[in-house]
Amino acid sequence: MSFKYAVCSYVALGHGIAETAAIVRTAGYRGIEWRVHPEGHVRPERLAEDVAEARRAGEVEGLAPVCLTSYLPLLEPARAERDVLAAAELGAPRVRLLWPPYDGQVSADAVFAAARRAMDALAPVLERSGVAVVLETHRGSIVPTASAAKRLVEPYPPSLYAVLYDPPNTVTSGLEDPRYAVEILGLHMAHVQFKNVSWARAEGAWRWTWTALDEGMIDWPPLLRRLADRGFDDWLSNENFLLLPPDRRPGRGEVLETLPSYRADLDVPLVDRLRADLRWMAQAGG
Repeated sequence: MSFKYAVCSYVALGHGIAETAAIVRTAGYRGIEWRVHPEGHVRPERLAEDVAEARRAGEVEGLAPVCLTSYLPLLEPARAERDVLAAAELGAPRVRLLWPPYDGQVSADAVFAAARRAMDALAPVLERSGVAVVLETHRGSIVPTASAAKRLVEPYPPSLYAVLYDPPNTVTSGLEDPRYAVEILGLHMAHVQFKNVSWARAEGAWRWTWTALDEGMIDWPPLLRRLADRGFDDWLSNENFLLLPPDRRPGRGEVLETLPSYRADLDVPLVDRLRADLRWMAQAGG
């Protein structure tokens, strides 16, 4: 099966909007997720202007706007409405809102109930705008796994709330068999992000780190086969943080300087490294 491939703009930090779109298209991808962040391509303080520029750049390069990646919290629907409407202006069918966090200070049931109240409050905005909210499987949240995420979004149609499935994120806080996860999510699975993560012994403790696509704990070939078997026709989006310099990678991946994948060959142009990732995924899914 031939999948559709996109790129998360996060991995192109340091490149402008038009340049990023050109790199992504030249590397062979056909979609892009635009990140809203002070250091991102779409800056909150210039939201309207940057969204308009991102839309134009995507149209010039023939890139579909897969998602607007927001850091506004789901638990604050009045604030989150801003980026829902921005996604509509971008022409993106989805906006990722920040997952409801869980730190043990408030009961899980209370956080879950607050999330549902926020989802109910935001639903009319989603219906009017035609934009769906996607919640990413992520550590430190009440949706660290596919099962937990499905429980949260299940009462709502996928046109309003769906799950951005990020298998490597689950490695750090609730790994499920990815094939099972695909079945659990069903129609509530939106797009899928790809990178890889591994655990390693370092500094007297077990730590996780970003790894090359073929080195981590997510075995992509069987997962891609399961997606194909289930008729998955959405996007696979590249969020491989090894494309970034070590000091720009999020999380704790930068601490394991002894691992071979710590220093990716950053002398190779980004377009070529993106192309290599695409080639590897296409072969893995073949």
